[in-house]
Amino acid sequence: MKQYIVKLDTIIQGRPVSEKDIVSLSDSEAKGYKAAGLISAVEADEPEKPVAAPAPAKKAEK
Repeated sequence: MKQYIVKLDTIIQGRPVSEKDIVSLSDSEAKGYKAAGLISAVEADEPEKPVAAPAPAKKAEK
């Protein structure tokens, strides 16, 4: 299984996926989607984007 990034909103294996989502597919499952230009393989050199949590709001002191 490899990881692929979705280029366009589409349906993959009966499930809706959004642009920039990452899906895991075998080479045979990904063949048609890659040929259509809907997905591309995730490169190992691409850094993962960290998800930053919003800072908690400070309460006013009285």
